[in-house]
Amino acid sequence: FDFYMSKFTTIVGITAVIYFLSVLFDGVVRPTLGISVLAGIFVGVFFGVIKLVVEIGYFKYLLKLVSGGSPSIEDLVKYTYIFWKYLFGGILLILIVVAGLVLFIIPGIYLALRFVFVPVILIDKETTIKEAFKKSTDLTKGTKWKLLGLIIILALIQILTGALFFSHSGELIYGAGFVFISPYLLISFIKAYRTLQGLDS
Repeated sequence: FDFYMSKFTTIVGITAVIYFLSVLFDGVVRPTLGISVLAGIFVGVFFGVIKLVVEIGYFKYLLKLVSGGSPSIEDLVKYTYIFWKYLFGGILLILIVVAGLVLFIIPGIYLALRFVFVPVILIDKETTIKEAFKKSTDLTKGTKWKLLGLIIILALIQILTGALFFSHSGELIYGAGFVFISPYLLISFIKAYRTLQGLDS
């Protein structure tokens, strides 16, 4: 929380940019659905790719910020070369966790905790998908209960603030919730990641 407040202007500013881009993309995609389904699908996929690239850049921006670096607005679109690894790594992670959940739920929870850092490692270390799974396994060894506690706490914060902000249909209220709450949750997750790496004071 102290870090979040110390970088409040920077964090909220970059998150507001992300939210504005998201609203802009939705504003372009939705009207095309009324023209034709094919046009809607094409535009939706196109902007979906852009949003994923920006998501990678946003995560990279926060990683640099938490590590004491000096990220820039250019980071939001600078890491397109990570796109395919991030996409396929995320899909593989989902498939593994779903397969584990099918096997009586507990294995799915275990696998989700074991590989929870795969997406962030792919962005942070720009490693291979295989190496990201290995590094996440090493990082989470002996810490799964603490990680589970952190995830539960962050989920509760999201649920409680969601009831306050995200349940409202007003764009302004929803936007405020996204801009102020979402980065706090992400930074908490990144701080846990850096702590396990031994890189967080």
